[in-house]
Amino acid sequence: MIASRGNFEFASFLWLALASCCLASPQTDIQARYDRANQAMKFKYEDGVLAIRTTDFKAYDEKGHLLPARVEHRHLEAALATASTILERTTITHLVQKSATEVHVHIQDAMDLARPSKSTLHVATEADDVWVRAGGDWKLKASHVQRQTVR
Repeated sequence: MIASRGNFEFASFLWLALASCCLASPQTDIQARYDRANQAMKFKYEDGVLAIRTTDFKAYDEKGHLLPARVEHRHLEAALATASTILERTTITHLVQKSATEVHVHIQDAMDLARPSKSTLHVATEADDVWVRAGGDWKLKASHVQRQTVR
C-alpha cells in the first residue's frame, strides 16, 4: 500500500512538473529566455546569447534597415570584448500572440557596459521582437530597434 501511494505521489509530482513546464504562458517562457541571454552577456558567453535566436535571425536598425549578420555579430563581439562588466535587463512591455507558433513582443532593454579605465556606457533600447515556436522552444526570429540611446 505504501509503495502504490508513493508511486501515486511521484506520478502526481511528475505530472505537475510537466504541466507547469508545458502550460507556461508564452510571456513567461520568452521572458525566461531573455533572462538567460542576459546572464550569458554577464558572463560573456557569446553562444549563450546566440542560443535564443533562430538560425535565420534578422536584426533591423531604427530606420528599418536590415543589419547584415556579420555587422550585427561584430556589435555583439565588441560589447563582449571591451566591457569588463555587462549588466543587462530586458522587460517585455507588450505581447501579442499572433498564432500558436508566433508571438510579437515590445521590449525595453537596459544595458550597462563597464569599461576598464573609461566611464560606464549605458544603452537603452526599445524594440519590437518576433518569436517563433519551433521544436517545442521559443526562438527569437527578428528584432527591430524602435529607439536607442547611448550615454
